Amino acid sequence: MTSFLVADALNILHFAELKDGQLTLNSAGERFVQLDSDERKAMFAEHLLHFVPLASHISDVLSTREDHRAPRRRFQDELEDHLNREAAESTMSSIITWGRYAELFTCDSRTQTFSKPKLLKTNSDAGQDAQQIRHRTP
Repeated sequence: MTSFLVADALNILHFAELKDGQLTLNSAGERFVQLDSDERKAMFAEHLLHFVPLASHISDVLSTREDHRAPRRRFQDELEDHLNREAAESTMSSIITWGRYAELFTCDSRTQTFSKPKLLKTNSDAGQDAQQIRHRTP
């Protein structure tokens, strides 16, 4: 089951293609594995924002708020308009994990609040880093 979840995540983020049960890294996935840790995070952030609408939505909401915070419940309720509660909860858990890794946002488990820490790069910085990585020659 875990390997299927990883394969699905790689496919969603456009790092690999899953076809007939076969997982194959695409050029972005091959580049990703060659990068150092900071470059991977930048590329992951770019893919997360581009290919996962919920991540982009959360990031946009946080960016427009002066304190860069929003209640988790807001996004959970939006998901539950389209998914059952269990699926929405699972989706939220994944998006929080991916957002943290990409250093785009986090969610405080105590206050149930999303935030965009001031010390983290902005989305445009992450995108610019990823853009530079794509154009770098090996």
